[in-house]
Amino acid sequence: AAVPLPPANVIKKGYRYWIGSSYVDGTCEGYFPTPNDLYLRGNNPAGFKCTNAAAYVTFFLDHIEMRDTSNIKSIDAVNKFNLTGHANLKIEGEFCNGATSGRILTIYRGSGTGWNSFAQYTFAGSSCTGRITITIPLPANMGDQLIGLSLGSSITGNIYRVWLE
Repeated sequence: AAVPLPPANVIKKGYRYWIGSSYVDGTCEGYFPTPNDLYLRGNNPAGFKCTNAAAYVTFFLDHIEMRDTSNIKSIDAVNKFNLTGHANLKIEGEFCNGATSGRILTIYRGSGTGWNSFAQYTFAGSSCTGRITITIPLPANMGDQLIGLSLGSSITGNIYRVWLE
């Protein structure tokens, strides 16, 4: 009995598979996370959710949007990742600041019993970055951890990807 071919829209664009006696060329143009991705354009393996100022953070199909508020915006993972063997946490996005205060991104780690900050990134004064990748060095041998992002009150913009390197 002949096996039906899968539709081309479920195979990644640019890939060709020989199935049975025919080729299927992929047409899907979605984003496919790797095992190191915590968040990739709507795919959310870390289970990030907003835990503070939720009215100012929106999870869209392909990015996380942060809007201006007088509150710190917290985005925390609910799924742990093994951070051992990874040198950096990377965050790709576009960020703007509307003030000279509240410009700090603080990175937290947690294992279910509380959160501890381990790094900070300070954005320049009132400006927009365009699309950038922020690199945060990871301490050695952190093991299984949750990751949390705390964005200062004046930070707005979009996050497209968060991953381990």
